[in-house]
Amino acid sequence: SGREDATRYKAMKLSRDNDQKGKESDESILSIRSWMELVSSDNAAGQKAASGLTDIISSSPYPSLFFEVPGTTWEQSSSVPFEFVLVRSNSLHAFAEGNP
Repeated sequence: SGREDATRYKAMKLSRDNDQKGKESDESILSIRSWMELVSSDNAAGQKAASGLTDIISSSPYPSLFFEVPGTTWEQSSSVPFEFVLVRSNSLHAFAEGNP
């Protein structure tokens, strides 16, 4: 993202036979709807995806953060990529560590 207080991510489909490792295509980017269907499924792939997201958030170097995703509608969710940003929040950290 070019900012020191934010880190951007996007969900990608992984393919074992992908000979263009590291290359992006429209087919390799998961839509918001595909991501939600995956993590809400009761299978190993869905559990692995949800666990991976948890790992990304919990391993963030930010002591407090916001998890932000672009807004969408149900109709558009199948064509909007699942992307998110973790944004460091010093004010949230101060509030959480304070004695409100």
